[in-house]
Amino acid sequence: MQNSSLELLHTELKKFDFCESETSSAADLHFGPSLPAHENRCRLAEGVFQTFHAPRTTETFIPLHYEPNYAYPLIVWLHTQGESERQLRRIMPHWSLRNYAAIAVRGSVSFGNDGLPKKGFHWDAGSYESAYTSVLEAISEIRQRINISPNRIYLAGCDEGAAMAQRLVFRNPHCFNGLISFNGAIPDDMMLLEHLRELQKVRFLYLVSSSLRACPIETLCNHLRLLYSAGVPLTLRNYKKPGSLQLEMFQDANRWIMGGIESALF
Repeated sequence: MQNSSLELLHTELKKFDFCESETSSAADLHFGPSLPAHENRCRLAEGVFQTFHAPRTTETFIPLHYEPNYAYPLIVWLHTQGESERQLRRIMPHWSLRNYAAIAVRGSVSFGNDGLPKKGFHWDAGSYESAYTSVLEAISEIRQRINISPNRIYLAGCDEGAAMAQRLVFRNPHCFNGLISFNGAIPDDMMLLEHLRELQKVRFLYLVSSSLRACPIETLCNHLRLLYSAGVPLTLRNYKKPGSLQLEMFQDANRWIMGGIESALF
């Protein structure tokens, strides 16, 4: 039922060139060994990762063979629930080692019904103001250290992080050039589309697998139809295999970003 609903929506959007290609059959993604948690700076064959702890803990990625005279696109990553900013160290080798700079912001501590903190960090709707401030500070900080294109800033997230990313973009579309959602729900209260004219200038990419848990698939499809009818430029890719972070998702996201950059040059 889930795949059929997505495929129907995919077909509808494709008629109007809002969707790029057919349903994908995704490969499994194996992240490999985690990097040592105690290391604040890690120079790998694939670039440099650095952790900063003020004013909010962030993880920064400087691409392989960094060229100071080139203005890089920037990916701002909001991690999966229960993870941290260091998830960036595991995803960037699967996304691209050369094409982008990237920064990840740590979520907030959440507490369970027992009053104890949950494992890892989370993105609660109530932490919007804090997340917004942290993201803007992180962008400002990385732009002081490396050459970032102000017209190529992409906010991305997975599951709970994708929902928060959408809150940030829907409320502040002037700050971002694109949104990439990995298996994320569109928050109901964001569908008022208060900043519609500015949203029509932002590109949206929705990557949805068969294991979507953030919301009923019918709800996501209805929201995407509303965005399309409002003239928001969106692309949908759906994947038959389960998993919120799959190798082909990152490959598709890479092609989507670079394709948009190339088309803007001609």
